[in-house]
Amino acid sequence: MVLQGLVAAIDEGKVNLTRPLLLFVIFSFCFVDRIAALDPARHISQYAHTAWRTQDGVVEVGTTIAQTTDGYLWLGTQNGLLRFDGVKFVPYDSAGLPGHGYNYLLGARDGSLWIGTPNGIGRLKDGMFQWYSDP
Repeated sequence: MVLQGLVAAIDEGKVNLTRPLLLFVIFSFCFVDRIAALDPARHISQYAHTAWRTQDGVVEVGTTIAQTTDGYLWLGTQNGLLRFDGVKFVPYDSAGLPGHGYNYLLGARDGSLWIGTPNGIGRLKDGMFQWYSDP
C-alpha cells in the first residue's frame, strides 16, 4: 500500500527525487570506500599485454569477425578464413569452402558459423561446409 502511494505521488509530480538522488551521489563519492579497477598491491609492470604479429599467424587484418560457442574467434579476410584460439591464428582449410572474399560471419547458437561471401551464403558446422545459395 505504501509503495503504491509513493509511486502514485511520483507519477503526479508531488515528490521531487532530485535532492535525494544528489545527496546519494555526493555520499557515495565522499564516504564510500574507493573502488579500484586495478589491484593497488600490484606494480604496473605486473600486468601483461599481448600483441599478435605475423609470426603468430596473423597474415592480414580481417574484414569481419565472429565468435562461435566453442570459444574460437573467426576472422574473414579477402584471402581466407582465420581461426583464433586465444594463442595463435590458423588459416582454416576445408573442402568446399570458398577461398576468398569473406564479407560476413555469424556464430550461431548451435555452434555453426554462417559465412557470407559475394557469391552467396554458407554454413560451417562440425567441419562440414554447406552452401545455401548457388556459388
